[in-house]
Amino acid sequence: MKKFAKICLAVLLAAAMLLAPATASATEFTDDLMQALAAKETSVNPDERMEPASVTKIIVALLLLENIHDIENTTLTARPEVLTQLNGTNSSLSGIRPDEVLTAEQMLYCLMVPSGNDAAMVIADNLGSGDINAFVEMMNRRAAEIGCTNTHYANPHGLHDPNHYTSVADVAKIIQYILASPYADTFMDICTTNSYTLGPSNVRANNRTLSTTNYMQVSTNQKYYYKYTQGIKTGSTGEAGYCLATTAFDPQKNYRYLCVTMNA
Repeated sequence: MKKFAKICLAVLLAAAMLLAPATASATEFTDDLMQALAAKETSVNPDERMEPASVTKIIVALLLLENIHDIENTTLTARPEVLTQLNGTNSSLSGIRPDEVLTAEQMLYCLMVPSGNDAAMVIADNLGSGDINAFVEMMNRRAAEIGCTNTHYANPHGLHDPNHYTSVADVAKIIQYILASPYADTFMDICTTNSYTLGPSNVRANNRTLSTTNYMQVSTNQKYYYKYTQGIKTGSTGEAGYCLATTAFDPQKNYRYLCVTMNA
């Protein structure tokens, strides 16, 4: 993790070719800004196909936001047979219980803050009308529509599969698309959350706290904290290595930087 953080910090600090003037809002991305960012981006092996691990969940979040317009009041149910598919996978989990009912907004926090593979599966099951594979096809279609040319998803969580891959350029395209969309503020609010309290549910009497996996935005973590970091998603598996998609905002220069690293 230390090596990974150093790599990301180096890219963020040296990314003069990745920057574009930011707007007054830290999460507001205009068309002009995104065009400038695309024109000035620089990267190493941008089109190489690599496993993205939990960076996969970025497009899962996008699909939920695009398909559920009232995330605060729409509920999703965690079917037991969906959750058991993660048994023995050593997955990162948000603690969703069988038959638990959560709002779509709560499910997004479970997905993006502690990187819950259980949340990814429940979202896929609900949006895929009970068919995880149907949702994965939605992921692939949406990525192609956004302009991704080196991406193929095989699952909604990012666990190892030889047919599950993307590229840093494609991840950047998806992020740029989201941040230029009407969902940008909601997406970034969730991605920049360090700690989220999930209230009682139909199967749980007490609150529980979800903590971010992105230590670079946690001010109390002296080892990895970088004050300009804002989101977005971490990921790691033995095959994918360490992955990170993040932005950094410099309020003094009014610039935003985008960094995507994979297989670190």
